[in-house]
Amino acid sequence: MSLIKEQQSKQTASTVLAMRPKVFHYTDEAAESNSFMRSTTLSHQEQLKTALNEFDHFVETLQKKDIDLLVYQAKNESAATIFPNNWFTTHTDGRLVLYPMAVTHRRLEREKKLYERFLLQNNFSVSEILDWTHYENEGLFLEGTGSLVLDRQNRVAYASLSPRANHKLLEKFSQCFGYHLVSFEAFDQTKKSIYHTNVMMSVGQKMAVVTLPAISNLKEKNELLASFEKSGLEVINLSFEQMDQFCGNVLEVQSKSGEPVLVMSERAYRHFSKAQMAVLEKHVTPLFSPIPSIETFSGGGTRCMLAEIFLPRVENQET
Repeated sequence: MSLIKEQQSKQTASTVLAMRPKVFHYTDEAAESNSFMRSTTLSHQEQLKTALNEFDHFVETLQKKDIDLLVYQAKNESAATIFPNNWFTTHTDGRLVLYPMAVTHRRLEREKKLYERFLLQNNFSVSEILDWTHYENEGLFLEGTGSLVLDRQNRVAYASLSPRANHKLLEKFSQCFGYHLVSFEAFDQTKKSIYHTNVMMSVGQKMAVVTLPAISNLKEKNELLASFEKSGLEVINLSFEQMDQFCGNVLEVQSKSGEPVLVMSERAYRHFSKAQMAVLEKHVTPLFSPIPSIETFSGGGTRCMLAEIFLPRVENQET
């Protein structure tokens, strides 16, 4: 018989998923709202080749650290398939959410085979699929854990409002999953809205990194800090320059031995100060990998490359 073992509610995932892309390249459409992207004279094939080399090294780095990493070979031809965390999230009660995406070519990334077969083949159970993609027809978007930075253990959803994080859908998520919503407006140095919350902040079990200079509204900033304090999180304040180097785009995961590991890019690692790194190392083991082409051409980092799998596992037992 099959028994479903529900995971306890926790902040860090013990299994993460990465998608090896079939296509990868810079696009003008995505760059309209993603100021982290930089154009290039390299051909699409040349961009893909460099991205695949970085991706494969990234996978090897995580696997050597004994992190349970699922690698799915993408079939679609979206230019940003390498960032799966934007189109779906999973939850310990077995629910899986499909999100409305702002950039039209990225809607190709929602591969049914991944959540209908691949997760099942790896002994995960999906009890319900919540399909919110119809909001694309209304011009309303919410891009998974790009838009949402979740404190799962304290049931708080943090979100920077932007064209990719609609307030109506943020409230829908919070009500559906029982989260307290802490939303705010955040802008870069050019006063442009920050496209995804997860490039400016990250929340772990015992600490949070956040780009406080990006939040100019004092009331919103104080509410954010009060929420961190209530949750007992030690705060590391990032500068705009550190945000631009993807220091906010990091993800705490759990190795198979239970070790808390903070995954980041080499660029991010080298831009944390010694004092900040000392604080991080009280709570996590930093783990970095070089992904310069992925960061530059697609404007996302290591956090964007990982989708957390919180679904309950199905274990077969003979009776």
